[in-house]
Amino acid sequence: MEEWKEIVGYEGLYEVSNFGRIRRKYNDFKKIKGRILKQHLKRNGYLCVDLSKESKVKTMTVHRIVAIAFLEKVEEKNQVNHINGNKMDNRVENLEWVTSQENRIHAFKTGLQHGNGKKIRCNQLNIIFDSSYKAAEYINLNYFKNSKQIPNVANKIRSAANGLQKTAYNFTWSYV
Repeated sequence: MEEWKEIVGYEGLYEVSNFGRIRRKYNDFKKIKGRILKQHLKRNGYLCVDLSKESKVKTMTVHRIVAIAFLEKVEEKNQVNHINGNKMDNRVENLEWVTSQENRIHAFKTGLQHGNGKKIRCNQLNIIFDSSYKAAEYINLNYFKNSKQIPNVANKIRSAANGLQKTAYNFTWSYV
């Protein structure tokens, strides 16, 4: 069943539903009540809506509006994650508050992010990996054994491959 709540900061003007729909409560000019707003896709893949208040228009992402309205905010968790990886699925049951690191780990685990997707070589081992993330998995497996380290390891490997540092984990790296 669809449930509606007022949007924080836009009380009396707009509501959000647990299905990820946004509606204007009342339009003074056209005397329309409860009109569902059109959502538009940003370049980064997130759905947004334009909310107007006191002659000022603000573009806001739908997933954050839904999370703020329906999910209890955890103090140190400031990002909203799409559990199934689909940025267009803004149902409340598909959203969760996460830390930046938890969000990166989820993106890597679900295949939404694979470093930069370029093949990368560990020069001393003469091994070519499909991505910096795959290289990081290898380094992690042999050195850290802590999956939370993989995004950080991948970042350092990319830095070495880009020439920003000489080595990463005592190896030199280059893009294929």
